[in-house]
Amino acid sequence: MKIYTYYEDVGFKKQLELTEVWKESWRKQGFDPVVLTKSDVENHFFYNEFCDKINDINRQATNKNINHYCLSCCIRWLAYANLKKQETFYVSDYDIINKNFTSKTTETKLHFRDSCCPCFASGNSEAFMKYIHFLLQQKQTIINWCLQEKEKTKRTNYHDQDFLLAIENQGLEENVFKMSRSPDLCKMYFPTTKEKNIKLYHLSHNNISQVIKRYKKYNKIFNVEDSHIDYSNLEEIRVILAKAILNDN
Repeated sequence: MKIYTYYEDVGFKKQLELTEVWKESWRKQGFDPVVLTKSDVENHFFYNEFCDKINDINRQATNKNINHYCLSCCIRWLAYANLKKQETFYVSDYDIINKNFTSKTTETKLHFRDSCCPCFASGNSEAFMKYIHFLLQQKQTIINWCLQEKEKTKRTNYHDQDFLLAIENQGLEENVFKMSRSPDLCKMYFPTTKEKNIKLYHLSHNNISQVIKRYKKYNKIFNVEDSHIDYSNLEEIRVILAKAILNDN
């Protein structure tokens, strides 16, 4: 069974190295991992219009154009819709490292498997396209949500997880997608508290920042202070921990 991820160079160090670890972790569990890039989506007839609409949401909410990273998070859904395949496949962020996940699925509906975090999902290309159309139909709902969030946090960029949070209830009510959360999937990883039953680890930037805070030895090694976490320095740690998970199998 195939699992896809989406990669663009958004300025994070070690991205390509992390995608290689991601591929190997899924390959070891019997999956066929594929990395999609912008070249896999730019030929979609809806690509330019989609980017314009996503940018317009951010502009109306913040008076700023969306940044490269946030736009790439949204573009990936169109890349999955552009596969033109009827069969079901998995998709994940490339920091979802497979420890011991072997389950296959034939469920065609879009299924977010870490609740409102879109880091791991399944469906077929039609389901992803249905989600994109629904997302844009809910444009004003998303803008309103972002405006409320801006009032609370002063944020100036929003991406796909924010949009999913904004339309969660409506999407579930209209049967556009389903959500679940399993205690053994997409968990944070901490080197000294390994859990035997975890199947997937999510090495998010939040996870790595918590590793830095919890394990002081990493501060000294990577020159990261608790008071100011420089995300550009966390990429090396992400790769080290991803390889640790891989080699522990």
